[in-house]
Amino acid sequence: MSAPTLPDPRQWREAERWLARADQDVRAAEALLALASPEVDSAAFHCQQAAEKMAKAALIAAREPPPRLHDIDELGRRVQAHFPALGAAFGALGGITRWYVSARYPDAGGSPAPSVADVRDVLSRLGDLRGQIAELGRGAPEG
Repeated sequence: MSAPTLPDPRQWREAERWLARADQDVRAAEALLALASPEVDSAAFHCQQAAEKMAKAALIAAREPPPRLHDIDELGRRVQAHFPALGAAFGALGGITRWYVSARYPDAGGSPAPSVADVRDVLSRLGDLRGQIAELGRGAPEG
């Protein structure tokens, strides 16, 4: 496997736009958990959205157009083709894909609802992922 390709400045600026949106989702999830009666389903949805946007930012940094899909497992596989460790970290979050559906549709059923602890754990892992993706941009030439 060859070394990862560094993003060009224009691509990195686009990746940063996706990361800024992911940051908004993380802040929304944190705020929803901080309520007197935490809104766990909505916080979980924002976690899934943050992971999706972070994965798409990594793909943009790798010069791959972001696909129109919401499956964190599939996004992780695509990221892994360019950044193996980063893709594996997304793969470890694959179970949160169901949060995208369960938070939106009351009759989704099937999977147990996430707990506050589940969402906090994912938020912590998203923070780590965010830092790893930021490292990709450190190698981008100034533009």
